[in-house]
Amino acid sequence: MIFLQTIVQKLAQLFLWMIKSIGQVIRKIIITGCSLLGQLIAFLKWIFPQLKLGVEWASKCFYSCAKYLLEHRLVIIVCLLLLGFGTLTLAAILPNLHNFEGNLIVEELSFTYEGTQPKEFINRISKISSIESEGKQTLTFTGKFQSETMPEINQLQELKIVSNQWAIAPANPKINSDIDLTELSLQPQAQVSSLSYDFIRHQLIFSVQSESKPNLLKIYLGSQPLKITLAEYQLPDLNLPNDDSRLKNLEFVLTPRNKQFKLDIIQPTKFYITSQNLPRNSFKNWFGNRIEVQDIKLSRSDPNISKFTENLQISTIVEGKIRMAEQEKEMKPNQFLIIEKPGIKLLRHTEVIPEKGIEIRFSGITKSLEIGLDHSFPVTQIKASWLDSLLPRDAIIALISFSAATFSYLLNWLIEHAARSSHKP
Repeated sequence: MIFLQTIVQKLAQLFLWMIKSIGQVIRKIIITGCSLLGQLIAFLKWIFPQLKLGVEWASKCFYSCAKYLLEHRLVIIVCLLLLGFGTLTLAAILPNLHNFEGNLIVEELSFTYEGTQPKEFINRISKISSIESEGKQTLTFTGKFQSETMPEINQLQELKIVSNQWAIAPANPKINSDIDLTELSLQPQAQVSSLSYDFIRHQLIFSVQSESKPNLLKIYLGSQPLKITLAEYQLPDLNLPNDDSRLKNLEFVLTPRNKQFKLDIIQPTKFYITSQNLPRNSFKNWFGNRIEVQDIKLSRSDPNISKFTENLQISTIVEGKIRMAEQEKEMKPNQFLIIEKPGIKLLRHTEVIPEKGIEIRFSGITKSLEIGLDHSFPVTQIKASWLDSLLPRDAIIALISFSAATFSYLLNWLIEHAARSSHKP
């Protein structure tokens, strides 16, 4: 440590010698400038006699400034250097917006799609054993209908349904299902919430809603008969009385004629998509990549808390890492990740990891990242300074050490110089 201080002191002395040399050069420049200015003033007096007073006043001001600079040139240079080193030190300390990235496995996440064009969020999920939905939707099926409890629909070729709950599954559960979810497209400002995967039931669960334009869900119904289950529904084309007890629940078999089924989603709708006996590598292509997001949420409310008590948030992070400005931190289970806005801007990759959760790779912009078991009291922090976008972290640390040592040395010299000047007669 003493050796390092000696080196810094020697460097500072060398730096001060360089400053004195620069001062001599500046002195010559000022003297030469004064000589040229004197000649220019004489020329102006000869050409413009009426400007004599103004020129004389300007020349006196200039000579006074030049005299002051010549007498205090070293002090002025040291003050400017102190200002420069102080600014450099602040630039290495004060936080600034910086890019960051992360790779996390979470139990659940929510976000808002921020893109300007519709974006495919789910690519394809094959061999679905059932699709269940909660939320008011209008469905239209075409094909052959068979129902024992409501024979009125058996003669129809098309059936329009308004239902709060519905489910689609193969009529014969023993055969291999050929139901596929082929696409879920999100409109700008669409909200996806509570995205999770239940490994016991083999269910992908999520809620989706839109601000104005409907999100589009496409389902391939296949060629096998399907069992359709409805609850809290209406059949507008049949004009059934509202007190008909059959309107509570209905189950019928559909042999689809139009195998492509489309559903427009605006109101909040929750889906449960069950796929049985999937190989481990079948999850890779479920989700689209590079989705622009905002307001991403990696926590959920505690369901065991009473509605009359304060809302308690539980982190859904299982594990992972985050990186910013050449600094990396590891995330542990149940830790919160607090990101100052703008925050996460891009979901680069999303994938279900068997027996763990949903893996997300993301990037964004922020001034600081904070980690802790309590959302209000983080214990670990990553910050990026103004210099982090220009220099590597090791160079910044070395620059801060040199600037601080040189700043203290120059400040001490300036104080001693002022003390000596005050004692001169």
